[in-house]
Amino acid sequence: MGCDFGPDVKKAGFDHIINKNRSPDPVMMVIREGEIEFREARHLLGMTVSEKTAAIRHELNDKLYTLLYIDPACENLVKIFLVMSEDRAAG
Repeated sequence: MGCDFGPDVKKAGFDHIINKNRSPDPVMMVIREGEIEFREARHLLGMTVSEKTAAIRHELNDKLYTLLYIDPACENLVKIFLVMSEDRAAG
């Protein structure tokens, strides 16, 4: 994918992250300084990549976060989708 997500997770104090649960509602995982927090994310559904980037940066009040998120196809359970990191994609 070519983004900073992996190195930034390591800098936050984690070697890896395993998520064994499934939320019935849309959530976002915020990782920082040895802590993981889950926040409600229904308000992000249906947004374009640039809209999600702006909304998350505004909500977190920090422009330095590395963002990784799913595209609208994944939100709608389409089997072919993208994981986005700002202007980079993995499909």
